[in-house]
Amino acid sequence: MRKLLPSLLLLIASLFHCPAQSAFQPDRQYTNELNNARARLQSQQPKLATNELNLLAATLARSNRLGQIIPELLFSATPDFTNAAALLKEFPGKIDDLQRHGQPLLYAAVNENKPDLLDFLLEQKANPNAATSFGEPVLMQAMQYGRWDMAPKLILAGASVTCTNSSGQSPASKFFESWYPGNTGNTPPTRLVPLMLERGLDPFVAGPRLVAGRRDNPASILEECLSRETDYRGAP
Repeated sequence: MRKLLPSLLLLIASLFHCPAQSAFQPDRQYTNELNNARARLQSQQPKLATNELNLLAATLARSNRLGQIIPELLFSATPDFTNAAALLKEFPGKIDDLQRHGQPLLYAAVNENKPDLLDFLLEQKANPNAATSFGEPVLMQAMQYGRWDMAPKLILAGASVTCTNSSGQSPASKFFESWYPGNTGNTPPTRLVPLMLERGLDPFVAGPRLVAGRRDNPASILEECLSRETDYRGAP
């Protein structure tokens, strides 16, 4: 197995080596990544030939640098979606392998309230069921932050409406915790609850909720809607 490892690594490196027409431009950080990768490989695989070592080091350094550049482009004050899309085609991993501050890019887009970025990430096939490092699904975060324009997009992209977090809360539980009737700046779209019901949410299932900072008796989705005198057309 040890003899096969260098050959396997070289095969992978050849597949993902810099194409002739590349959007990636080496910079000082890339040079640092290259030197670090070369030093690690020399220590781990001392029998590698110089050309093999250089190919592997360049591939690893390029992948690492792309993983840094793409989020920088996406979360800049003026996002460069065009260049980011081009670089994603050269990135050897998946878009879900990229992170911002240790969290999935989808979560960061929701957290920083960037709906255009959310659209871009979903177009690039980011996983709508991605979870944060603390196990919270992205849809749950959208509900908690009152991102009413983002939550339907996540649901339509395939985010589960029946998932739960470590506290047993569902996206619907977070929805009702985060929505304060009478606050005109925090009014969810009329279609949101029916959309969750269409995607499999049981209106009679109860979940834990917070009232005055403590856990209260759980209420079902239907009970919550009735108690708030909501007008969700299409909801049972």
